[in-house]
Amino acid sequence: MSTVQLLDLVILAVLLLMAFRSVPSSWRIWQIYQGIKGRRLEDVSSIAPPAPGSVQAVAELIAPYGFTPIGVRSTVLPGNERRYEWDLVDQPTTTFVAVVPIRTASITALVGFYSCYDDGSFVVTTYPRAEVVRRHNLDAAPGAATIEQTIALHRHRAMDWTRAHGQPLENRTMSDLLVRDDTYRRLHGGATLRTRVYRNLAVTAIIVVATAAELLRVVVLDR
Repeated sequence: MSTVQLLDLVILAVLLLMAFRSVPSSWRIWQIYQGIKGRRLEDVSSIAPPAPGSVQAVAELIAPYGFTPIGVRSTVLPGNERRYEWDLVDQPTTTFVAVVPIRTASITALVGFYSCYDDGSFVVTTYPRAEVVRRHNLDAAPGAATIEQTIALHRHRAMDWTRAHGQPLENRTMSDLLVRDDTYRRLHGGATLRTRVYRNLAVTAIIVVATAAELLRVVVLDR
């Protein structure tokens, strides 16, 4: 076996490993994205498990700014995986917070601040990261350097939005939050995920094509 043939086999092995990892992951991401407009959250406050430490930490950080727990929402993702979201509201109830535990070493929880308006428009500020989406009825952006700074940032952004869209709606009960979920998914479902999903699919497609090309090279040219 020549050095070139050996190198091709090594490259093929690496590409196959990348493909075996990325294809199932991309397929799952696509399934979740495709069903986002039809999926709905439900109120599971009475049966939800205890909030994990990451959620409790967020609740403690934002409590001095007037945010108190209101309940827990949940949905079932493809693969029959149930995911939970812990919700809090501020004192005027015009901003609600969704805290979702994330199973990664760098991010323990994703925290979204939401304000909804009578015309169905939303201002969304997500800590620590999010895609930027600016439309006439949706203004989504990443948060600031800290959760505390993100609170101030969201309130400023919501105030700016109020000038054109009126006062934000109140969220006094879990039923209100379920209505907000329905509105958001119908009008904006997937908007903040689209770029990330298609980027992921593009990378996976490149890996698959490269793997197929390298396999062809090994089978045909390196015989």
